[in-house]
Amino acid sequence: MYLSLLALALGFKHAYDADHLLAVSNFLIKSPNMTSTVFMGLSWALGHMITAGLLIMLLEITLLDVIVSFFGYFEIAVGLMLIFLGGLSIAWETKSFHTHKHEHENTTHTHSHVHVLNHERHLHPHLFTAGIIQGLASNDEILTLIVISLGVITLPEMFLNLGIFTTGVALGMLTFGFTMSYPVMRFGIRRVKKVIGITVGSVSILYGLLLIIGLV
Repeated sequence: MYLSLLALALGFKHAYDADHLLAVSNFLIKSPNMTSTVFMGLSWALGHMITAGLLIMLLEITLLDVIVSFFGYFEIAVGLMLIFLGGLSIAWETKSFHTHKHEHENTTHTHSHVHVLNHERHLHPHLFTAGIIQGLASNDEILTLIVISLGVITLPEMFLNLGIFTTGVALGMLTFGFTMSYPVMRFGIRRVKKVIGITVGSVSILYGLLLIIGLV
């Protein structure tokens, strides 16, 4: 019982790692409604759970310090992803690339816009992938749960606690998503959303660079 409560609390805390919030924020600012925001948070949490489960299975066949030795490379991958997502957010708000030709009667003209993340249907798979990548890095809470669980519970019980941990992660991310998205959707005007999007993108790029050089 106490271990399950710990798993839930650690999961909720884990959702608020800076790299998690930045990655998801790059998508939330583009969310058209709260339903989409909920599915975004759940997609990210599901991707994160898959890699956390993989971590537990690897623990059964190798040494913990071997797994931990790879975390530095995973942090670099997360840093590169944050830089990429931040660049997309800035491009989204500034409409700085990808042109389409449009014909009007006898004239043809082009205008630029971001196509990669230009529709709600594109956002959920990207967040699922981001969750998978970030599940490989910044795993202090998961490792804490695993170390505490070793010798105390069985492997099936450990996976059950992983599910509870993931529930905590999902609750934490959904709480953040609602807190961030609702005011923007309810009161935000286009200019304000643009400023937020560019700010999130810029901070994401900066944090990604700091991750790569090992300063965070």
